[in-house]
Amino acid sequence: MGGTSVMFMLSVMGAVAFVILGVVALALAMFVAATVVSIVFACRAKARREQGKRLKGLVAVPIVLYAVSVPVLIWFAVVWVVPLSTDREGDEFVDFSQAVTRHDPEALQACFDADAFAFPEEGPESLAALLKIARDYEDEKCASIVMREARAEGVFLAHDGPVSLGLPEGSGPGQAPEKGSSDAA
Repeated sequence: MGGTSVMFMLSVMGAVAFVILGVVALALAMFVAATVVSIVFACRAKARREQGKRLKGLVAVPIVLYAVSVPVLIWFAVVWVVPLSTDREGDEFVDFSQAVTRHDPEALQACFDADAFAFPEEGPESLAALLKIARDYEDEKCASIVMREARAEGVFLAHDGPVSLGLPEGSGPGQAPEKGSSDAA
């Protein structure tokens, strides 16, 4: 039963996308036609004036074509083209978390280098949450990048997960050495 509803929704989404792209293609064709008609009218204006003819109602043709096509093209540009062209890595928390879940430290570093996302101090989109994701996926490289960036921002992150980061067990940041160890002072 669930597969049927998914297939139905996919076909509806495909039909809507097809209709939207068809309307945009038609609007683009109308815009080009209006431009061509305007150029033809402008090129023949001198000859028409010499013959004493006027365009009269024909002037409305390019005006109507522009009036219909321009709003559709503006809507398409604002809703689809601009967001797609301005979307970049590192401007949303999901970009960071996907880099970690894909075990891609280069992409994670690129997200941090973009400097387009401000991490809150607490919550599901904080550096601590990103570090937890790195620990859950046991990705030492990504966890070390998160820890380094947190230190650079002056954020303290307690690290007590399965990723060692090259530290002996129980000696993560913010943890005091045990009594009797050689590090105790």
